[in-house]
Amino acid sequence: AGLEDSWVRVRQGFRPNEVAEAASYCGLFGVVAGGAREWQKTATLVTEEQILQEEEKIRRRYPDRSFATPKLKRMLRYHASKEAHGLRMLRVCTSSTKSCLAFGLISATYVTAEQASQALRGQDDALNSVFAASVLGAAIGTRWLGPRGAVVGTVACGLVSLPFGYARVLARGDVEEPEAEAPAPPEAPAPPEKDRKPPSLWGRLVKRVKG
Repeated sequence: AGLEDSWVRVRQGFRPNEVAEAASYCGLFGVVAGGAREWQKTATLVTEEQILQEEEKIRRRYPDRSFATPKLKRMLRYHASKEAHGLRMLRVCTSSTKSCLAFGLISATYVTAEQASQALRGQDDALNSVFAASVLGAAIGTRWLGPRGAVVGTVACGLVSLPFGYARVLARGDVEEPEAEAPAPPEAPAPPEKDRKPPSLWGRLVKRVKG
């Protein structure tokens, strides 16, 4: 019964919109970071030697052509250069996709663990961020360094996330709720007909002039 109640609370506290939003933002960051990193790494990939290798591949692909005229040489050069740049772009796109998936999965795991901790504890404080970061650090540490990496990742990520969690809680507490507008005072009821004073002479004259 206790596990069922906990699972029900976790399901009720799960907010998929926030998970998807965090995953999309971090995935976009992963695309930019991974693509820029791979673009810098492959800066020396398109060289004269690489283009000449691509030219040799094209010559082998079409052995019946001599590529002796200036026009055919230019075409050979163009296609060889395009092949070399295409290889570089393929590596950049592959790295961007991997980084996007990695950052998106990391952020989705973090937000889901934070929401689960908040639902189980019933409190929205910095400990939820510590728990989520510890879970994430344990998973990443296990992936790269095994059990020892899990311990190091849990402690390190938990300590790093603690000040950020407190800062977020303080930022939420500093946001003042908008004050409700005071209701307008009720209008005074119109005096009854018998209490109304008859218009003065000047009032009657002005009324006749206005028409």
